[in-house]
Amino acid sequence: MQRKPNRKSRVIGVALVLVSVLGVTSWVVTGAQAQPPGAPAGPRPHRMGPGGGFGPGMGLGLGGVSNLSDAQREQIRRVVENHADQIGPLTEKVRAARLALEDALVNDPLSEGPLLQRSSDLGAAEGELAVARGRLLAEISTLLTPEQQQQAKAWREQMKERIGSDRPPRRRR
Repeated sequence: MQRKPNRKSRVIGVALVLVSVLGVTSWVVTGAQAQPPGAPAGPRPHRMGPGGGFGPGMGLGLGGVSNLSDAQREQIRRVVENHADQIGPLTEKVRAARLALEDALVNDPLSEGPLLQRSSDLGAAEGELAVARGRLLAEISTLLTPEQQQQAKAWREQMKERIGSDRPPRRRR
């Protein structure tokens, strides 16, 4: 026998969804504000390089690798270009799913079904993108020397610490 959710549990569920959406919205707004001056509004084109879809900001984690040879740079560029046809549409799919969730929240904030479905769609899209990026990073990693791989790993750890230090500590109740 299934229990019917009471009003209090429904309100808590909706509140959790609202908090999640607000977090995602603030993340999107912060990202939009971080675009360089003079950059066109909207999503960035899917290309490699500064300000492009696959620079260090896209999470390749090569910011700490300072000694890439010209041959390595060219190989990495080709690998990224080979994956761009897959990653570009997945990035757009995540963006569209995020907007659909926001629309559902704004248009009918108390309707749990559509909110949960849009949240699920967003999670699935982000999962697909993560798998594609993982494949890309694995392929790039094979082009790096062990020392360069270690530099990239250290740089990613520094970025995690930097991101974590920007957040205020959680308060305990």
